[in-house]
Amino acid sequence: MGTEGLTSRRRGLGSGFGDLFRENAPRCLRTADLECHHILTTQGCGADNAQMLCKACHAATESYGRPGLPPPPFDQTTKDFALSRSGGRCECTKAHADHFLIPPPVRWRRPTA
Repeated sequence: MGTEGLTSRRRGLGSGFGDLFRENAPRCLRTADLECHHILTTQGCGADNAQMLCKACHAATESYGRPGLPPPPFDQTTKDFALSRSGGRCECTKAHADHFLIPPPVRWRRPTA
């Protein structure tokens, strides 16, 4: 898997086998509506298995909404640590339809003469 230079985190969306083959993309730019995601659903609730993802990137993981026994929730300390480590930004580096790559355009005001 590689690492993400800004956070020293494993790259990718999550635990599904298909996520390993998903194309890499630049890191998502979203900073709102971040959720703490289990990188591997079978690896517990430690900080090393937590990844902050925006809602769109979290929903794009192979394991999101999948039937079966969900992993136990993270405690607040782990969530706070993961949020701090992510710099308050989504850690997704995998391509999918809702991956936010380009910031919205800045509209320049034309000077009036």
